[in-house]
Amino acid sequence: MGRLFLAPAIMLAVLPAFPAVAAEPLRLAPAGPWRIDYGEGTCSLARKFGSGPDAVELQIDQSGTGPFFNIILTGAPFGKTVGAEMRIAFGPDEAPSERSFLSSVRKEGMTPFIMMHGIHLAPATRPDPKSPPVVSEIGSEREKAIQTLSLSKGLRAPVTLEIGEMRSPLNAMRTCVVDLVKSLKLDEAGLAQITQGPRPKNVREFARFLQERFPQRELLNGDDGTVAVQLTIDDKGRVTTCQIAASDRPAVFDDAACFGFLRAAEFEPAIGTDGQPRYGFWGTRVTYRSN
Repeated sequence: MGRLFLAPAIMLAVLPAFPAVAAEPLRLAPAGPWRIDYGEGTCSLARKFGSGPDAVELQIDQSGTGPFFNIILTGAPFGKTVGAEMRIAFGPDEAPSERSFLSSVRKEGMTPFIMMHGIHLAPATRPDPKSPPVVSEIGSEREKAIQTLSLSKGLRAPVTLEIGEMRSPLNAMRTCVVDLVKSLKLDEAGLAQITQGPRPKNVREFARFLQERFPQRELLNGDDGTVAVQLTIDDKGRVTTCQIAASDRPAVFDDAACFGFLRAAEFEPAIGTDGQPRYGFWGTRVTYRSN
């Protein structure tokens, strides 16, 4: 069994790989403008594409200032998955990257969706062979040059969404994130008023939950990985968001770690100078070892 080291919604299974069946690629135009949602503990960009049975929605979530996003794609085209890896590219200029994904159906309407944690707009780079991968901001000009989001390999029918330039939507996202951390008193001034940070209540049980769900393909391949996460804990001790802070490859561990925190972790909330529970951040690194 793989080992896991932990520093101080729905059940999803690892899908078996099936042979891909050739299918006509889908290219979907926007069916409406981008919408920005100031949610509880997270900011979301959402946009609809296509129509009829091929209609889909793209949701991009962010709760921190790092260059990582969580992506949810909903619609019938995402119900036909194959294997356990997705090739994702922000085109036409950014190179593709391959990563894991989670898939299931929404309770309302049983609509298929796929979810990916720790997505970045360009593949991680490695300064030298011995260095860990580095993810960085790509800059406003490269954000403006983006026109499409393409997904393949993990889908029987590849899907390309004509998302258009991303500098303006991402600027709106960044404004939302700044406003969010201020409203939740998670900015520098607000964090200074915390006398006791969030405290995990079930470390042993949670570590066991993660270990029992060690990604099977990586376990068989002997792959290792470390994921640094930042959680937002609300004033009731609930994990509201999981943001990847840093990660080495394979990216399957990003999804495994965030899914585990959102599903099984329990916390005592942060306490402010007034003695009342409040929102707070909690961060850790999860290291997966296959032997």
